[in-house]
This record gives sequence, structure tokens and C-alpha cells, in this order.
Amino acid sequence: MMFSPFGFMGTKAGGGDTDANAYILAVETAGGTPTSAEKGYIQTLFTDLKSAGVYNDMFAFYPVFGGTSATHALNGIRASGSYDLTFSGGWVHNDNGMFPNGTNAYADTGVIYGATQRNNNTFGIYVADSGSGQAYAVDGGVIRGTDYWHLCNYWSATGAGRWTNDWDDSRVATTKNGNLMINMRNQAGNAELWSNGVDEDTLISLVGGSDTGGISFYLGAINNDGAGAASWSYSARGQIFSFFFRRWMTNAEMGNVSTIINDFQTSLGRNKY
Repeated sequence: MMFSPFGFMGTKAGGGDTDANAYILAVETAGGTPTSAEKGYIQTLFTDLKSAGVYNDMFAFYPVFGGTSATHALNGIRASGSYDLTFSGGWVHNDNGMFPNGTNAYADTGVIYGATQRNNNTFGIYVADSGSGQAYAVDGGVIRGTDYWHLCNYWSATGAGRWTNDWDDSRVATTKNGNLMINMRNQAGNAELWSNGVDEDTLISLVGGSDTGGISFYLGAINNDGAGAASWSYSARGQIFSFFFRRWMTNAEMGNVSTIINDFQTSLGRNKY
């Protein structure tokens, strides 16, 4: 199903949202120097998320703005006081995004899906490039026991993506390279993968209903049951946005969020669709 954008970019904010201002201040404190125009783009991102009714249910979202590791680490929701990224291994940071080396790099979000996220969660990652095409490179996720939550934008064995949301085997999807992927599972046990504003894959009434058991999500690799990043999972694909949501999103919300995130990237000249 294709979502028709409804013009969030046309509602440029004047620059007064308290939460946007807190994020801009954090970027500047970390050494970033946003222009007046860029501050406007950030204001619009925040006000659009709020207008769409999704801001308050975010654990965290990462605008990957400012060009340095210190600014890229920042969770956009400063009031939470947590969920800033902790980088490990080799990363390159610039205005085009954050780029793991594909061999030992990952970022710990600190985000943990607890009991209220069982069959009730959404997360998304916007990949900036095609990377080096490793055999199986995970752009973000976590393993608990035999259950996986992850997004893999490209798997060379099939020339496609793979994804899971609280089950023990990954699902092949046609998505590959340079996409905004959103992974949702709802309280009926159904799961959906959205790519670039399109509902690409749906699974009905999956067995599951676990949580991540105190194990946090990684970006750039998968957290292997709390034992660090799985050696087979490192990705070399750059990232320009990610988010973790406290509940399942409706189709309308996933379409809206896809539009809002891509509009923000378009403003920065980083959009991939």
C-alpha cells in the first residue's frame, strides 16, 4: 500500500518549540553550529512529529545532525535524560551521516523493550548508502534467547533485506540499499515492514510475545543476547535517522512518520527517495 504524502514540508515552523530548542541547544553544547535554516528544519521536524500524534510515544529518535560523534550521539528527546548513543569501534561522522566500518563498529541506544512492548512496538532506521555488501549486515537490532528484533537492509545471499520482530527466524523482504525501513508488531501479533512509505511485507498472528529482557538495541550491528555485538552482524552502511517507539503504529502513523523523516532529510540534502 502506498502512502500519499500530505505536505508536512509546507508547514515550516517559525522556531519556538521548547523541545526542539532543547535539542538545538544540546547540539550547540556538543560543538555543533547549526545555521538559521537548519534550526528551522529541526523545528519543523519536532512540530510535525507532534502534529502527527507520535512524539510523546517515542523512546528516542536520532536526527544524526551536526557532523560529529558528539552531536550524532544525541537523542532528540532531551527531556528523557537518557538514550544518547554510546559508540564503539570505528565510525566516520560527517554532515552526510554516521558510517560504521563494518568490522567492529556499533552504537548502543540504551533502549530496552519491556513488558508493555510485547506485541506492541515500532522501530525504524534510515540507511544512507549501500555499504560494502557484507554477507549479512544488520543495521540495528537485539537478540534475546531465540527471539530477534532487527532490520537488515541488504543481505547478499538473496540480494534483499531481512527483518524480524520478536520471533526466531528472519523474513526476506525485497527492500535493499538506501531505504527508510520501519518495523512494527501489533497487539494481535501481526507484523509489518514499511519501506520508503510503502507497506512492503505483512505477517499475520505470529507466535511470540516476549520482550528484550533488559537487553538494549544496537545500531550498526545486533546486540547478541547481552554479550556484545554478534561478529557476523556488522554493517558498513551509513545511517541518517533512527527511532524507537513505545507502541505499535497504525498504517496512517507509519506513513506520516515516513513522510516527516524523509522531508527532514530532503531539507538537509540527504534524502534517498
